[in-house]
Amino acid sequence: MPGDHWRGVVSNSTSIDACCPDCLGGGCSTSTFRNLECPRYPALSSILCNQNLFTCAGVHLYLPPPSAEDLRAMYKLYAGQSKLTFSHPRVKMQSEMIRQTLVLKPAMTSGLSITEIGCAGGELLARLAWDLPVSNLICFEADDKQHALAFRTIERYRKANSTHTFKLIKSAFDASVVTPQSVDLLASSHVVEHMHKPCEWLAGVRHMLRPGGYVFTELPWQEHQPFQKALVGQFHAAFYNSTTFNRMMAHNGFRLVLGRSSTYSTTSRKIERKTGIPAAFLHVHQLLNA
Repeated sequence: MPGDHWRGVVSNSTSIDACCPDCLGGGCSTSTFRNLECPRYPALSSILCNQNLFTCAGVHLYLPPPSAEDLRAMYKLYAGQSKLTFSHPRVKMQSEMIRQTLVLKPAMTSGLSITEIGCAGGELLARLAWDLPVSNLICFEADDKQHALAFRTIERYRKANSTHTFKLIKSAFDASVVTPQSVDLLASSHVVEHMHKPCEWLAGVRHMLRPGGYVFTELPWQEHQPFQKALVGQFHAAFYNSTTFNRMMAHNGFRLVLGRSSTYSTTSRKIERKTGIPAAFLHVHQLLNA
Protein backbone atom coordinates (compact mmCIF):
# COMPACT_ATOMS: atom_id res chain seq x y z
CA MET A 1 0.00 0.00 0.00
CA PRO A 2 1.39 3.44 -0.86
CA GLY A 3 2.55 5.50 2.06
CA ASP A 4 2.18 8.94 3.57
CA HIS A 5 5.64 10.03 2.47
CA TRP A 6 5.98 13.74 1.90
CA ARG A 7 8.83 16.12 1.13
CA GLY A 8 8.83 19.79 2.07
CA VAL A 9 11.15 22.31 0.44
CA VAL A 10 11.22 26.04 1.20
CA SER A 11 10.91 27.64 -2.23
CA ASN A 12 10.98 31.28 -1.14
CA SER A 13 10.23 33.38 1.91
CA THR A 14 6.44 33.08 1.59
CA SER A 15 5.67 29.63 0.19
CA ILE A 16 6.61 25.98 0.66
CA ASP A 17 6.44 23.07 -1.78
CA ALA A 18 5.54 19.57 -0.64
CA CYS A 19 4.91 16.21 -2.27
CA CYS A 20 1.48 14.80 -1.47
CA PRO A 21 0.73 11.39 0.08
CA ASP A 22 0.61 8.55 -2.44
CA CYS A 23 -2.96 7.54 -1.59
CA LEU A 24 -4.08 11.00 -2.73
CA GLY A 25 -2.39 10.52 -6.08
CA GLY A 26 1.06 11.88 -5.27
CA GLY A 27 2.22 14.98 -7.09
CA CYS A 28 3.36 18.17 -5.44
CA SER A 29 1.65 21.25 -4.07
CA THR A 30 2.62 24.78 -3.07
CA SER A 31 1.29 26.38 0.10
CA THR A 32 1.20 29.90 1.47
CA PHE A 33 -1.24 29.04 4.30
CA ARG A 34 -0.08 28.31 7.83
CA ASN A 35 -2.03 26.14 10.26
CA LEU A 36 -4.86 28.38 11.45
CA GLU A 37 -4.73 26.89 14.95
CA CYS A 38 -1.15 28.07 15.46
CA PRO A 39 -2.07 31.28 17.38
CA ARG A 40 -4.72 29.50 19.48
CA TYR A 41 -2.29 27.21 21.26
CA PRO A 42 1.01 28.88 22.25
CA ALA A 43 2.11 25.72 24.06
CA LEU A 44 1.90 23.85 20.74
CA SER A 45 3.59 26.49 18.59
CA SER A 46 6.56 24.26 17.76
CA ILE A 47 4.10 21.75 16.26
CA LEU A 48 1.23 23.72 14.73
CA CYS A 49 3.18 26.77 13.57
CA ASN A 50 5.46 24.56 11.49
CA GLN A 51 2.57 23.11 9.51
CA ASN A 52 1.31 24.43 6.18
CA LEU A 53 -1.92 23.68 4.34
CA PHE A 54 -1.41 21.83 1.05
CA THR A 55 -3.96 20.78 -1.55
CA CYS A 56 -3.61 17.18 -2.73
CA ALA A 57 -6.18 15.96 -5.29
CA GLY A 58 -8.68 18.47 -3.87
CA VAL A 59 -8.10 17.44 -0.25
CA HIS A 60 -6.57 20.14 1.95
CA LEU A 61 -4.05 18.63 4.32
CA TYR A 62 -1.73 20.01 7.01
CA LEU A 63 1.89 18.90 6.50
CA PRO A 64 4.22 17.76 7.90
CA PRO A 65 2.36 15.18 10.00
CA PRO A 66 3.14 15.43 13.73
CA SER A 67 5.09 12.73 15.52
CA ALA A 68 3.45 10.38 18.01
CA GLU A 69 4.93 12.50 20.82
CA ASP A 70 3.51 15.66 19.24
CA LEU A 71 0.06 14.08 18.97
CA ARG A 72 0.10 13.18 22.66
CA ALA A 73 0.93 16.80 23.50
CA MET A 74 -1.88 18.07 21.25
CA TYR A 75 -4.57 15.79 22.60
CA LYS A 76 -3.81 16.67 26.19
CA LEU A 77 -5.52 19.95 25.22
CA TYR A 78 -8.36 18.33 23.30
CA ALA A 79 -11.79 19.50 24.44
CA GLY A 80 -13.42 16.12 23.86
CA GLN A 81 -16.08 14.61 21.64
CA SER A 82 -19.74 15.55 21.29
CA LYS A 83 -21.95 14.01 23.96
CA LEU A 84 -24.32 11.49 22.41
CA THR A 85 -26.87 8.93 23.58
CA PHE A 86 -28.21 5.63 22.29
CA SER A 87 -31.31 7.41 20.95
CA HIS A 88 -29.63 10.59 19.66
CA PRO A 89 -30.83 11.48 16.11
CA ARG A 90 -27.26 11.38 14.81
CA VAL A 91 -26.66 7.87 16.17
CA LYS A 92 -30.00 6.63 14.87
CA MET A 93 -29.37 8.11 11.42
CA GLN A 94 -25.93 6.52 11.21
CA SER A 95 -27.22 3.11 12.29
CA GLU A 96 -30.13 3.25 9.87
CA MET A 97 -27.82 4.09 6.97
CA ILE A 98 -25.55 1.16 7.85
CA ARG A 99 -28.50 -1.20 8.34
CA GLN A 100 -29.92 -0.13 4.99
CA THR A 101 -26.65 -1.17 3.37
CA LEU A 102 -26.02 -4.45 5.18
CA VAL A 103 -29.31 -6.07 6.09
CA LEU A 104 -30.18 -7.19 2.55
CA LYS A 105 -26.78 -8.73 1.80
CA PRO A 106 -27.00 -12.56 1.92
CA ALA A 107 -23.55 -12.83 3.53
CA MET A 108 -24.45 -10.22 6.14
CA THR A 109 -27.47 -11.82 7.77
CA SER A 110 -25.81 -13.05 10.95
CA GLY A 111 -22.67 -12.88 13.02
CA LEU A 112 -21.40 -9.49 11.93
CA SER A 113 -18.02 -8.29 13.16
CA ILE A 114 -18.08 -4.50 13.56
CA THR A 115 -15.22 -2.21 14.54
CA GLU A 116 -15.47 1.51 15.31
CA ILE A 117 -12.57 3.96 15.42
CA GLY A 118 -13.18 6.55 18.12
CA CYS A 119 -16.24 4.88 19.63
CA ALA A 120 -16.37 7.40 22.55
CA GLY A 121 -19.07 6.17 24.93
CA GLY A 122 -20.06 3.25 22.69
CA GLU A 123 -23.37 4.73 21.56
CA LEU A 124 -23.14 3.81 17.86
CA LEU A 125 -21.77 0.31 18.54
CA ALA A 126 -24.59 -0.34 21.03
CA ARG A 127 -27.13 0.89 18.49
CA LEU A 128 -25.68 -1.30 15.74
CA ALA A 129 -25.76 -4.34 18.02
CA TRP A 130 -29.43 -3.55 18.69
CA ASP A 131 -30.34 -3.03 15.03
CA LEU A 132 -28.21 -5.74 13.37
CA PRO A 133 -27.24 -9.39 13.99
CA VAL A 134 -23.81 -8.89 15.57
CA SER A 135 -21.34 -11.41 17.01
CA ASN A 136 -18.32 -9.22 17.69
CA LEU A 137 -17.75 -5.54 18.53
CA ILE A 138 -14.37 -3.80 18.69
CA CYS A 139 -13.84 -0.23 19.85
CA PHE A 140 -10.71 1.87 19.34
CA GLU A 141 -10.74 4.74 21.85
CA ALA A 142 -7.70 6.64 23.11
CA ASP A 143 -9.58 8.77 25.66
CA ASP A 144 -9.36 7.05 29.05
CA LYS A 145 -12.39 9.00 30.30
CA GLN A 146 -14.63 7.22 27.77
CA HIS A 147 -13.67 3.63 28.52
CA ALA A 148 -15.94 2.89 31.48
CA LEU A 149 -18.85 4.63 29.77
CA ALA A 150 -18.40 2.52 26.63
CA PHE A 151 -18.57 -0.72 28.63
CA ARG A 152 -21.68 0.49 30.49
CA THR A 153 -23.42 1.55 27.28
CA ILE A 154 -22.76 -1.74 25.51
CA GLU A 155 -24.07 -3.75 28.47
CA ARG A 156 -27.05 -1.50 29.12
CA TYR A 157 -28.42 -1.98 25.62
CA ARG A 158 -27.43 -5.62 25.16
CA LYS A 159 -30.45 -7.59 23.96
CA ALA A 160 -31.71 -10.51 26.01
CA ASN A 161 -29.87 -13.74 25.08
CA SER A 162 -27.32 -11.79 23.04
CA THR A 163 -23.89 -13.39 23.09
CA HIS A 164 -21.86 -10.84 21.13
CA THR A 165 -18.42 -10.01 22.47
CA PHE A 166 -17.04 -6.52 23.08
CA LYS A 167 -13.36 -5.58 23.05
CA LEU A 168 -12.05 -2.11 23.84
CA ILE A 169 -8.60 -1.22 22.51
CA LYS A 170 -6.98 1.74 24.25
CA SER A 171 -5.56 3.31 21.11
CA ALA A 172 -6.61 5.87 18.51
CA PHE A 173 -6.16 3.22 15.81
CA ASP A 174 -3.81 0.29 15.36
CA ALA A 175 -4.94 -2.17 12.70
CA SER A 176 -2.12 -4.58 13.52
CA VAL A 177 -3.90 -5.75 16.69
CA VAL A 178 -6.95 -6.92 14.68
CA THR A 179 -6.95 -10.25 12.83
CA PRO A 180 -6.50 -9.65 9.10
CA GLN A 181 -9.68 -9.82 7.00
CA SER A 182 -11.90 -10.37 10.04
CA VAL A 183 -14.11 -7.26 10.04
CA ASP A 184 -17.38 -6.87 8.10
CA LEU A 185 -17.86 -3.17 8.85
CA LEU A 186 -15.46 -0.46 9.98
CA ALA A 187 -17.21 2.67 11.24
CA SER A 188 -16.02 6.13 12.25
CA SER A 189 -17.77 9.42 12.89
CA HIS A 190 -15.89 12.73 12.81
CA VAL A 191 -12.57 10.92 13.21
CA VAL A 192 -10.90 10.72 9.79
CA GLU A 193 -10.54 14.51 9.55
CA HIS A 194 -8.18 14.29 12.55
CA MET A 195 -5.88 11.84 10.77
CA HIS A 196 -2.66 13.34 9.43
CA LYS A 197 -1.76 10.15 7.56
CA PRO A 198 -4.67 9.08 5.33
CA CYS A 199 -2.60 6.39 3.60
CA GLU A 200 -1.85 4.72 6.94
CA TRP A 201 -5.57 4.73 7.78
CA LEU A 202 -6.50 3.26 4.37
CA ALA A 203 -3.86 0.54 4.68
CA GLY A 204 -5.27 -0.35 8.10
CA VAL A 205 -8.81 -0.49 6.72
CA ARG A 206 -7.76 -2.85 3.94
CA HIS A 207 -5.87 -5.02 6.45
CA MET A 208 -8.92 -5.45 8.67
CA LEU A 209 -11.81 -5.79 6.22
CA ARG A 210 -13.03 -9.05 4.79
CA PRO A 211 -13.29 -9.17 0.98
CA GLY A 212 -16.35 -7.10 0.11
CA GLY A 213 -16.43 -5.51 3.56
CA TYR A 214 -17.80 -2.04 4.24
CA VAL A 215 -16.57 1.29 5.60
CA PHE A 216 -18.99 3.80 7.13
CA THR A 217 -17.62 7.31 7.53
CA GLU A 218 -19.15 10.58 8.65
CA LEU A 219 -17.03 13.67 8.04
CA PRO A 220 -17.54 17.43 8.33
CA TRP A 221 -17.91 19.18 4.97
CA GLN A 222 -15.04 21.61 5.49
CA GLU A 223 -12.99 22.04 2.34
CA HIS A 224 -13.82 25.76 2.19
CA GLN A 225 -13.18 26.61 5.85
CA PRO A 226 -9.36 26.90 5.96
CA PHE A 227 -9.48 29.62 3.33
CA GLN A 228 -12.27 31.50 5.09
CA LYS A 229 -10.30 31.35 8.35
CA ALA A 230 -13.41 30.07 10.07
CA LEU A 231 -12.52 26.61 11.32
CA VAL A 232 -15.08 24.57 13.22
CA GLY A 233 -13.62 21.80 15.34
CA GLN A 234 -10.26 21.19 16.96
CA PHE A 235 -7.04 19.69 15.58
CA HIS A 236 -8.49 18.83 12.20
CA ALA A 237 -5.72 17.65 9.90
CA ALA A 238 -7.53 17.15 6.58
CA PHE A 239 -10.45 18.96 4.98
CA TYR A 240 -12.70 17.04 2.60
CA ASN A 241 -15.95 17.39 0.75
CA SER A 242 -18.09 14.50 -0.44
CA THR A 243 -16.48 14.45 -3.89
CA THR A 244 -12.84 14.58 -2.79
CA PHE A 245 -13.31 11.96 -0.08
CA ASN A 246 -15.05 9.62 -2.50
CA ARG A 247 -12.27 10.21 -5.05
CA MET A 248 -9.66 9.20 -2.48
CA MET A 249 -11.60 6.06 -1.58
CA ALA A 250 -12.07 5.09 -5.24
CA HIS A 251 -8.35 5.64 -5.91
CA ASN A 252 -7.62 3.11 -3.16
CA GLY A 253 -9.98 0.32 -4.19
CA PHE A 254 -13.38 1.20 -2.73
CA ARG A 255 -16.73 1.91 -4.38
CA LEU A 256 -19.41 4.21 -3.01
CA VAL A 257 -22.54 2.27 -2.04
CA LEU A 258 -24.54 5.00 -0.31
CA GLY A 259 -24.00 8.68 0.43
CA ARG A 260 -26.00 11.53 1.96
CA SER A 261 -25.56 14.79 3.83
CA SER A 262 -26.50 15.31 7.46
CA THR A 263 -29.84 16.80 8.48
CA TYR A 264 -30.19 15.49 12.01
CA SER A 265 -29.74 18.65 14.06
CA THR A 266 -30.81 22.28 14.22
CA THR A 267 -27.16 23.35 14.01
CA SER A 268 -26.50 21.40 10.81
CA ARG A 269 -29.63 22.83 9.19
CA LYS A 270 -28.58 26.38 10.13
CA ILE A 271 -25.13 25.85 8.60
CA GLU A 272 -26.65 24.51 5.39
CA ARG A 273 -29.10 27.43 5.11
CA LYS A 274 -26.34 30.00 5.76
CA THR A 275 -23.61 28.58 3.51
CA GLY A 276 -25.48 26.38 1.04
CA ILE A 277 -23.15 23.56 2.11
CA PRO A 278 -24.15 20.64 4.36
CA ALA A 279 -22.54 20.48 7.79
CA ALA A 280 -21.38 16.90 7.22
CA PHE A 281 -21.60 14.00 4.80
CA LEU A 282 -22.04 10.28 5.40
CA HIS A 283 -20.65 7.59 3.10
CA VAL A 284 -20.74 3.81 2.97
CA HIS A 285 -17.98 2.34 0.79
CA GLN A 286 -17.31 -1.27 -0.14
CA LEU A 287 -13.86 -2.79 -0.54
CA LEU A 288 -13.57 -4.12 -4.09
CA ASN A 289 -10.38 -6.15 -3.74
CA ALA A 290 -8.79 -7.75 -0.70
